[in-house]
Amino acid sequence: MAYHECMSNQKNLIVGGGFGGIKAALELSTGDNRRFDITLVSDQVNFRYYPALYRTATGGVVAGSSIPLMTILNYKKVKIVRGTA
Repeated sequence: MAYHECMSNQKNLIVGGGFGGIKAALELSTGDNRRFDITLVSDQVNFRYYPALYRTATGGVVAGSSIPLMTILNYKKVKIVRGTA
């Protein structure tokens, strides 16, 4: 058994569900990086895509500017916790 197989996964806490937090969670949860346990803490359940808010304000669908974090991180090894730090 190799040394790295004996070690438990590295725990990572990401604070914030904005562009940076989501990018970090996606990068840490894909490819060879599956050795990480990832928790994302956000005070919102949705990612707000501000560049598309004007569409929502002018009668467009909300789905274009407010995307559930669960949808973005679907099938990823990321635990989402609603809260603040």
